[in-house]
Order: sequence, then C-alpha cells, then structure tokens
Amino acid sequence: MVYNDLNRGIHIVTYNGNSHTGGSVPVDSTAYTSWASVTICANIGNLVRTGYTFKGWATTSGATTPNFVVNGNTVTPAAFPINGNVTLYAVWEANPQHVTYTVTYNGNGNTSGNAPVDNNSPYNDGSTITVLGQGTLVRTGYTFLGWASSSSATSPNIGTPFVINSNITLYAVWEALPVTYTVTYNGNGSTSGTAPIDNNSPYNDGSTVTVMGQGNLVRGNHTFKGWATGPSATTAQYEANDTFDINSNTVLYAVWSKNSGIGAPVIWILAAIGVLLVVGIVGFVFIGGKKTR
Repeated sequence: MVYNDLNRGIHIVTYNGNSHTGGSVPVDSTAYTSWASVTICANIGNLVRTGYTFKGWATTSGATTPNFVVNGNTVTPAAFPINGNVTLYAVWEANPQHVTYTVTYNGNGNTSGNAPVDNNSPYNDGSTITVLGQGTLVRTGYTFLGWASSSSATSPNIGTPFVINSNITLYAVWEALPVTYTVTYNGNGSTSGTAPIDNNSPYNDGSTVTVMGQGNLVRGNHTFKGWATGPSATTAQYEANDTFDINSNTVLYAVWSKNSGIGAPVIWILAAIGVLLVVGIVGFVFIGGKKTR
C-alpha cells in the first residue's frame, strides 16, 4: 500500500467516513515515527450509512474490499507499519435489495360485497402465496368459480398456493346461472279443491314440461276440460301429460265447460204438469163410469 509522507519522520493516521450518514469516525491523535506500528481502530464511533453495511477500512475511497476487515471489535490485520501520513476510508457494502410484489383482488363485476384484502401484501420476491376465498363478493345471476390473472377469463387459472415474482391482480371468475322459468296452475273459478303444484318448477330455459292433471279441482255445474295460458279461454290448449318446451314464466288456467243438463226448476214444472194430467185422466174415467151407469 502507498502512504503519503508529508512530514518526513512524523506521520498521522486519519479516518474518513466515506459518505457515512450517521455516527462518527475514530480519531487517532498519535504522531507516529517512521515504521512505527499503527493499531487500527474498529468502528468505535458507530458509523452508519443508510442502505449499507460497514465492512472495514481501505486506503482508497473507491475500494470495495477493505484492507483492514472489521468484524465487531476485531480488526484483521490489526496493525501496520507506518511510513507516511495515512487516510483510512470506510468501506461500505450495499445491503441486498428486497424486491417486493403486491397481490390485489378485483371483484370483476360484482354487484355487492367487497374484494378480499391480503394483509400480508406486499410479499418478498419468490414468496409462496395462499389465495384468499370469495369473501363477501356477490354477482347477481352468477356463481363464483375462483380467481384468474385476466379479467376476461372464463375459468380460474390461479391455484393455491403460488409463487409470486411480479405484482399481480387476481380477478373474480363468474359463471352465469341458468335462466329458469316457473309453471303455476290456477283454478280459474274453481269452487273447491286446490290447483296442482309442479314440484319440478322452476325449469331451466328450454326444458320440457309435462302438464299435470285436474287433481281435486272442482267447479260447481262445470266440467274440467284442461288447461290454457289465458283465464278466458274456452278451449283447452293442454291436457294431462301433454308436454311443451318452456321459455317464459307460465300460468296455466283451468278451462271449464258448463254442464248442459235440465235444471231443477224445469223438472219441477214438468212434474207438476204430469200430476195434472194424471188427475185429469182419473177424473174422466170416474165421471164417464158414472154416466154409463
């Protein structure tokens, strides 16, 4: 190493923090004669430099490897023979940069609830991430399938766990629920009984519906003819066990036909006429008999 001898025979040692951000450099006030042994100071002033680790001392400011390695209170080598003025510069080693990445969840069209928040984010590069669940997210008419790295994905593509190596947004993947329609039966003027209930309702769009029968529905002085989609229909569109493909909510109304038999008042009138005829015939025979006598 080269030492600067400005005052021949008497030499000094100066310490330089070399861009330190805190602490103080050691001060050596000894005047050394040529070839005297200089004991190197450790980092006794607690020098620091933000983002760096102190490694020791070197005789040049740009050194990346110290001539005198400092480990706690130990310096290696511990001393050197001086033959000129010496400045010892702190050697700093940059701390490893901890690259971190974020994990963000996106509801991707949710109609209520909130996307989960990963409280462990950000993560160090290469960390293993456990994917969160649906939480309170809801999208009307859809089922939650999982998470994907694209907002347009139709199936989840992020498994759990996964290793992170970049910032990532996880989008909710939704699948539309099947469109369904109901079938309802209406007694449409029935006087007793209950309209049938289709336990298979609701049906998926396009499903085949088998029409139910009359059940115990009754309407006084009427005969059940079948079912129609309007309450004023006089002709049935469907009878029991007919089928149709459903594409809307459907109400089936009972179709009734009024009975056409002779009513009670007419029968009473005819009965009265019959009695009079019988009475008349009997009287005629009796009177006639009397006259013949």
